[in-house]
Amino acid sequence: MLQNETQGILESINLRDVFQKSLDPLFIMDSDGLIDCNQAALDFFEADDFAQVIGRQPWDLSPPYQPDGTPSREALEKNARLAFEKSTHRFEWYHQTMAGTPFPVEVTLSALESRDRLYLMARFHDISERKRSELALEAATRKAQFLARKATQASQVKSQFLANMSHEIRTPMNGVIGMTDLLLASDLDEDQRRCVEVLQSSGRIMLDIINDILDFSKIEAGKMEIDRAPLDLYRLVQETETALQVAARDKGLALSSHIAVDVGSHFYGDDGRIRQILTNLLGNAIKFTEQGSVRLEIKSLDQEDAFQTVRFEVIDTGIGIPTKRAGRLFQAFNQVDSSTSRKFGGTGLGLTISRDLVHLMGGRIGVDSVEGEGSTFHFTLRLEKRDSDTVSAVQGVVDMMEHGDGPLNLKVLVAEDNTTNQAVVSRMLAKLGCEAVIVGNGREAVEAVAEGDFDVVLMDCMMPVMDGYEATCRIRSGEEEAAARRIPIIALTANAMSGERERCLETGMDDFVAKPVTRATLRQALASL
Repeated sequence: MLQNETQGILESINLRDVFQKSLDPLFIMDSDGLIDCNQAALDFFEADDFAQVIGRQPWDLSPPYQPDGTPSREALEKNARLAFEKSTHRFEWYHQTMAGTPFPVEVTLSALESRDRLYLMARFHDISERKRSELALEAATRKAQFLARKATQASQVKSQFLANMSHEIRTPMNGVIGMTDLLLASDLDEDQRRCVEVLQSSGRIMLDIINDILDFSKIEAGKMEIDRAPLDLYRLVQETETALQVAARDKGLALSSHIAVDVGSHFYGDDGRIRQILTNLLGNAIKFTEQGSVRLEIKSLDQEDAFQTVRFEVIDTGIGIPTKRAGRLFQAFNQVDSSTSRKFGGTGLGLTISRDLVHLMGGRIGVDSVEGEGSTFHFTLRLEKRDSDTVSAVQGVVDMMEHGDGPLNLKVLVAEDNTTNQAVVSRMLAKLGCEAVIVGNGREAVEAVAEGDFDVVLMDCMMPVMDGYEATCRIRSGEEEAAARRIPIIALTANAMSGERERCLETGMDDFVAKPVTRATLRQALASL
């Protein structure tokens, strides 16, 4: 009887044939339940005949509850109301076969009206494969998020370890390099001076190693930043060449540089990082050249209104590099062969760091070499030009800061817990014409600032009782409460990791000096205030 009624409905809207032959599973239902279906629907629910489904409510063919915990009957009644309100309504659902096996479907309900009665036609689409893909994607996403969290945690542990290692190594190195710097400024005979120079050179080699490791870690973590500051290319090259002349002379090598006449001198860029690249390349060339020469050639590749593209070439007459190994030279911890490290030393990170720094500055780096004849390491940088007015102003400040040799006449509070560093800094300050008052922790620094009249504070960041960050915050808070003069505070820190400068400035410090400190860097920091 129900099928006869349905047939009349479908024939009246000319859908009976479409209904029966549709490959999509179709149901028709009214308020009493299911009144008809096609063969595709029977197959879909694994029913043997119409009698198994006709007259049943749709929630009878569903699990008692949907995955979100909603009772199937309640959810179906809600979806039916929406279908009547909107004429058509689509939603995801979990049905089950006649054997009770649940499976996901996409249901489209369409509202029909015939002979003043309301009906719903349901079309089903199996989305089992899609759900499996979604579940697999969710599982993969969860795994990726878990691995990302683990990687972040590992990176944080690594960063903290490197920060601690930096502090622990730089603190005693400050004593070694600082004291040798002071000794070299005193009256020494030739033999004594040579011994101190060897001591200082060894200290700087050790410092270079830790700097390489820290720089590599920063680059690997994506935390290396390139500065944009006034840059004097001629001066940079001259100072780099001068710094390496002793090493070249000790090996009997001729070290020279030549800058083409069409290459400008005054740019904006990262002086320290370009200097680091040139030092790495020239230092390597000197290290691997037994006789002959090492020279630096700088030429212009392109001129624009505001930029100039410059090519740097480091040319040596050294041992050369086999062609098959040249491509691996810029990989981390890679040298030509295992004997290289034993014979010449080094971390194997210099070229990797140079490559990454060049890339961070938007340039390219490479090498041309003939085994037994020598090598040419080259890189290009697109440098931003500076106008002449800016050059004059900047040069005046630089000359005053770096070449002034008169006494600074400052009363300086030094907050430093390490007794060796206390001695080093106080002696340096005395050489600079400053009076030093020493305290051993942050709390004493806060009390001293409140009671004394100081021109500047040199603040170690890692101290017992109270660290330098908290001490600075308390000093700044006290100044605000008392409407007092803001005293300049310079951070002296053995932590050279990325973000340390920003942390110091955020707490209220005015400048940042990384240990080990030399008299020149200390003068520059004090003179700039």
